[in-house]
Amino acid sequence: MKLEDLVVLKFAPNNCFVEVVDVSQIREKDFKIDLEKKTWLYKGWGNNPIGRARNIRGRFGMEIKSGVIGVYDRNSTEQIDSLVASAQSCTYSKTDMYDSL
Repeated sequence: MKLEDLVVLKFAPNNCFVEVVDVSQIREKDFKIDLEKKTWLYKGWGNNPIGRARNIRGRFGMEIKSGVIGVYDRNSTEQIDSLVASAQSCTYSKTDMYDSL
């Protein structure tokens, strides 16, 4: 795994959508990648494995709608599948459930 193969799923500036960006575009000082351990860290959110999203539920169950959601290897179909699932769950609204009734 190489740094240039990694993409980041993050909340878009409007906080309603998500976007996928190249890892080199993340300039936040609280974001770190450890290629040796294949993990990433964002604002104290644990050593998350590359290919998995962080928990976007904060304290007391409130959703966090900003920053990095997950880091993925663009060459892994399994990780891209995980990225898509994470994007869908992060943009899901509780009111969507009622709109479909």
